[in-house]
Amino acid sequence: MVKNSLEFRADVGMIFVAIVFGLGYLPTSLALATNGVFGVLFWRFLLAAIIAGAIFYKKLKDVSAPDIKSGVILGLFLFAGFVSQTFAFKYADTSSVAFIIGLNVALVPFIAAGLFRHKIYSYAYVGVAFAVAGLYMIGDTKVGFGLGEILALVCACAYSFHIVLTNRLVQKCDLVNMVYFEILTLVALCFAAILVFEDAKIAPVVDKAFVIAMLVVGVLGTAFAFFAQALMQKFTTPVKTAIFFTLEPVTAGAMGYFVGAEDISAYRLCGAALILVGVLISEIGSYLRAKKENLA
Repeated sequence: MVKNSLEFRADVGMIFVAIVFGLGYLPTSLALATNGVFGVLFWRFLLAAIIAGAIFYKKLKDVSAPDIKSGVILGLFLFAGFVSQTFAFKYADTSSVAFIIGLNVALVPFIAAGLFRHKIYSYAYVGVAFAVAGLYMIGDTKVGFGLGEILALVCACAYSFHIVLTNRLVQKCDLVNMVYFEILTLVALCFAAILVFEDAKIAPVVDKAFVIAMLVVGVLGTAFAFFAQALMQKFTTPVKTAIFFTLEPVTAGAMGYFVGAEDISAYRLCGAALILVGVLISEIGSYLRAKKENLA
């Protein structure tokens, strides 16, 4: 019963984490009007590293080699996702790229089962199916097949491996140290990317949009959400994590509508509804399974 209670609380926490990530879409897009992609990412992760370092400095003194190694591995996969996503948008329609990247929700079950023999229940597949259909509709998707779509698929794979490996590594490592070195890895890689892709423009354009983006995605979306995600993944499954993350575009769409004055069609609203149904199916199925196991 305790395990099931922890899983439920972790699921609720992961939903809030996904919402926090979704809240960062609009502020980030506004900051990118005057700053480079990797510049925004670099300052996002550097700010988070400074905040987390100040909070956890005593804990970080006890870091071990496995903690560092795990953090670097996770950072590499996440950075691969960021890079492929960034360049995918240059070569394909936004809707196509967003949908393909969102397909990580369908890839995670197979990666988890293939790497770690993770058991996938039928309700999870149903939840994934609804989430994928919702993603297709919410993006009003027009899928082609070119370099942009291939890069988007690389991104989806990178994010999928990141979810599955986080679930695995957080069971073996110190959570704080592992996530902190994941963030440090991203700081270093984004710095290198600025030198290569953005003509070494390290200093940001510090305007209102940049400051708001740093507060939302740097403080809330990284310094808080990265550690929260790892903690929640310690008690829930990678498949449910992937399903919950489909709430990101739903949240982003709500932000765009209520804050950014963007239009949302009835078709896209139906897509958001399907994603919510997928999340509910996953959670209700998990609850019924736990109840059945307790009665057995």
